[in-house]
Amino acid sequence: MSSFIERGWYGDDKRWWPLLILLLPISAVLFFISTLRRAWLNRQVDQLVEPPVIVVGNISLGGTGKTPLLAAMIQLLRLKGWSPGVVSRGYGGQSVQYPLLVSSEVPAEQCGDEPKLLVDKTQVPLVVDPNRRRAVAHLLAHCHCDVVLSDDGLQHYALQRDIEIAVLDGQRGVGNGFLFPAGPLREPFTRLAQVDFSVVNIAGPLHPSLAPLEDKLVDMRMEPMAFVHVATGERIPLQSMPSEQLWQVYCGIGNPQRFFMTLTAQGINFEPHIFPDHHSYSSADFTGHADGFVLMTEKDAVKCRDFAGEHWYYLAVEARLAADFIDQLDALLLKVKARKVIAH
Repeated sequence: MSSFIERGWYGDDKRWWPLLILLLPISAVLFFISTLRRAWLNRQVDQLVEPPVIVVGNISLGGTGKTPLLAAMIQLLRLKGWSPGVVSRGYGGQSVQYPLLVSSEVPAEQCGDEPKLLVDKTQVPLVVDPNRRRAVAHLLAHCHCDVVLSDDGLQHYALQRDIEIAVLDGQRGVGNGFLFPAGPLREPFTRLAQVDFSVVNIAGPLHPSLAPLEDKLVDMRMEPMAFVHVATGERIPLQSMPSEQLWQVYCGIGNPQRFFMTLTAQGINFEPHIFPDHHSYSSADFTGHADGFVLMTEKDAVKCRDFAGEHWYYLAVEARLAADFIDQLDALLLKVKARKVIAH
């Protein structure tokens, strides 16, 4: 997304309103098409997937924190005795064949940056395929798992789902509340009434557009953990880095401003270099800075290991969730599992 469009979606400047009004008819047409598509796909869905399926996604374009949430859920579900597996579209990756079972040897260029990050971070069984139904079948045939997490699949209605989790940006909310392209929404705000959990990635005051959901939101906060060397994986405590160091910060995620706010809160002095979400980095992108101190997100780092410099690091963060969230999710999963056992 360009900053030009984002200012119209998320800003309060009324000068953008004429453009947004002109785009509203396109939004209406796309909404009509997507509604028909959803109805048609819902009729095609079979109920043959035995393990519970949890879809984690969002109703808006851009980054909201799905990948950190998935990583946290994988670890928390394991503590509850579950064996999770993940299916993903693998956005940004290009494989010669699908389905693709992702391992530590599969490069991000083949499977996508987010699947690569999840596998490296959690060693979770993960299958990439544009056809998520086929991905689930491959996952269950080749890996042991008793619950399936679908990454960014809220609008992928061809896949059966038992539990839906929507992730929201607490800082930007739903912007102007309009559907794309007049606004940032993939589906209307009312869609959130149908999901089982609405998780809000929050680092400050809640955006006013989310006020109607305030009592039902599950808080998620990102906690910086350490600096990690991109090439070696060596972890350096946050307080060990000199505060006067000027970092060249490279960022290719959906909402780079959230990352910059985290760095500022840590007292890090930096110059930003912003790239599109899922940008495929090459050494040429770092011309003039390759020998200096470079800092990036973990999602960026998985694509830079082969040519990382001596002083290249990423900031490791972990999602901290409301204490009762995993208990509620576990209870719901047990109900779903019991229902499916009876149905079979």
